[in-house]
Amino acid sequence: MGGKPWLYDEGFSMAYESGYDQAGGGLHNDPTDPGGLTKYGVAEKYNPGVDIANLTQAEAEQIYHDNYWVPVTRWVPDTHPELREVMFDAAIHGHKHAVRALQRSLGAAPGLKLPDGTPFEPDGIWGPTTRAQLAEALASDTDANLAAGFLVGREDDYDAAVTAGQYPRARGDAFKSRVEALRRWRASAQATP
Repeated sequence: MGGKPWLYDEGFSMAYESGYDQAGGGLHNDPTDPGGLTKYGVAEKYNPGVDIANLTQAEAEQIYHDNYWVPVTRWVPDTHPELREVMFDAAIHGHKHAVRALQRSLGAAPGLKLPDGTPFEPDGIWGPTTRAQLAEALASDTDANLAAGFLVGREDDYDAAVTAGQYPRARGDAFKSRVEALRRWRASAQATP
């Protein structure tokens, strides 16, 4: 395997191909991007200690695998590859964002309490309530439906972040266009025999 075990992990390869392989190798330093200096979609702010200017594609793949794919595989079983894929894509924008989007897709809302009185709010914390709600959904719904619902939850989370003033509407809309591009990629991948 030679230090690149993910090359033999079809799930990671598919998820990476869905968009981050397309991030390009160009070095970017967009003043509106809070991540700062970025290459292959890997941002300096969120990857301290990484020499972004000299980052290779192989190093970027390792970061995507270790920092974003591996946590998602701990959250979602391999029986649900579509949900894993869309959660991986969201985790790249932050683990808390991915978990909040999942929580929203599972029905979490500010002030919501489950029938047993347990709060279920989109707080971005991967805890026992989120795990239990996901387990229930995994047992009762299809992978495709959960992935589609997750994308809606992700858009809702971007809208909530804009409303809360975490970033401007233009940035939220750009993130939502990424969600739409992922929907199109999923549709074309499903249509391909």
